[in-house]
Amino acid sequence: MSNGDTQVNVASEGAFHLQLAIDLAMKYHLQYVNQKEPTIKQWALIDNVVYCGWHESMGGQPMIVPHTAEMMVPVILALLDSLEYPKEPDTDGSTSKGWRLRSGMRQTPEVAGIDDFYVQFTIEPEWMEYGK
Repeated sequence: MSNGDTQVNVASEGAFHLQLAIDLAMKYHLQYVNQKEPTIKQWALIDNVVYCGWHESMGGQPMIVPHTAEMMVPVILALLDSLEYPKEPDTDGSTSKGWRLRSGMRQTPEVAGIDDFYVQFTIEPEWMEYGK
């Protein structure tokens, strides 16, 4: 996925870490777009995974306006609130609702209708586990 050279696979929770992960996943685009801030122009929700694309050719739904990394954080957090989380793990500790962000080539399986060359990153709900 993505034609960039940055590969990211982060699981965490909250807005602060999400901003860091998105910044890293979108960082390489700065060198190719005349130093303009990179944006997300397409999105798709397939099988509880959100696909965010940097080009209209991704095959998803267009964003109303291109979104910067900073603009994506509240959008993704709101989307995560509406998604179904997998079964909560049974752990000798505690859990909280988090997310997993992936970017880079071959991070997710091929999905019909989505051209993974144009996918900047994916994000999906994931439980965070905290041991005692």
